Amino acid sequence: MVIEHKFEDNEAICNKCKTSLTVISSRSKEILKYVPAKLYIEEHIAYTYACKSCEAENDKANISYY
Repeated sequence: MVIEHKFEDNEAICNKCKTSLTVISSRSKEILKYVPAKLYIEEHIAYTYACKSCEAENDKANISYY
């Protein structure tokens, strides 16, 4: 089972200049879960976003995490 932690398209907006954010990375961790008579691994993926508009304008990245 894979669970992704990410912004919806309408939420991936820069909090400074209001342009769309771009995914620049993701990180994953696996959690071993136990259900009686059943084991499974749950993978969580969390995305990191950057505003390319702010970076181009200010020469500094504006990074957002989910």
